[in-house]
This record gives sequence, structure tokens and C-alpha cells, in this order.
Amino acid sequence: MIRCNLPGNSAGLIEIYDVRGRYVKRIAVKNDDRFVEWNGTDNNGGACSSGLYLVRQVIPGGIAGQYARNPLKLVLVK
Repeated sequence: MIRCNLPGNSAGLIEIYDVRGRYVKRIAVKNDDRFVEWNGTDNNGGACSSGLYLVRQVIPGGIAGQYARNPLKLVLVK
């Protein structure tokens, strides 16, 4: 489970990257979601390997959105 820290009742996105900075997955966050679940797969449905991942929250605003200050660290263990 990934905790969402979006302001108010904003919708947004959670983006997951591996430690090398490669994009892995994007998860939509609805207005009332406070937690989202990542099933350990990439956007193509392939299984991700165990290891450290970085989670970035995209907050609505501006043309391309705005990123939360610090990425969260997530450890995937199988």
C-alpha cells in the first residue's frame, strides 16, 4: 500500500521508478483515495524484480502537473 498525500480532495498520479531512474508504473489516484495498491507489475503487466523503487506523487496543476517534493522509497519483496 502506498499512502497518498495529495492536497484536499485532489486527484493525481503515483509514478514508480526503479533505482536507475527508469519508469516502471503509473497509478491513477481518485479524489477520495488515501492509499493505493501496487501489485508489483510494470505498465505492460510484467512482474518487477525485488528491490528498491522510488515513488513520486504528481499533483494536478500547471501544464504538466507538479511533483511532490521528495520521492518516497519503497522496497518490493517477493
